[in-house]
Amino acid sequence: MRELARTNFSPYWRRRPSDTEMLQRIKDFYIRQGRIPLKKEFNNTYKEYKRRFGSWNRAVELAGFEPHRVIFSKKFFSQDGHVCDSFAEKIIDDWFSRNKIFHIRNVPYGSTKMTADFAMGDMRVEYFGLTGEVQGYDEVIRKKRDLCAKLGLKLVEIYPSELFSKDFKKCLGRILWEVKGSA
Repeated sequence: MRELARTNFSPYWRRRPSDTEMLQRIKDFYIRQGRIPLKKEFNNTYKEYKRRFGSWNRAVELAGFEPHRVIFSKKFFSQDGHVCDSFAEKIIDDWFSRNKIFHIRNVPYGSTKMTADFAMGDMRVEYFGLTGEVQGYDEVIRKKRDLCAKLGLKLVEIYPSELFSKDFKKCLGRILWEVKGSA
């Protein structure tokens, strides 16, 4: 029966990658993207990294990189010199620069103290990275939506589920289309 099972089920078994191969995936990502991956971007294998190496950050260290300790804790500089509040904002800012989209950081909504992550003409782009994570944050999102409606601004909202998915280019392509359409 064991031999029969091996014959019948072998097409469905996948060879488990070695520790070396798993660490190489992190290195390959760095080569392709020019940055260290976030664990969200390895969501289908993140638990395996944690099981084998103790944590995602430990796997990143073993791959030869310094891990992102807390994603929103330090400032990042984009390729065009803008100061970004998070690594995610740096990714977006760098994408704008690569696509030659003129953008301004931290533009106030009218005469309020609230600012938009990015502005291009009458469009505001917000990365809502703390949605559902921080108390009161969803209320800030609602206020920004209301301000955009009141001021006649277009608002493009980007969420972690979009930014850290295979639809990343589609998400930012939507912005490119909006910018080109309003130019």
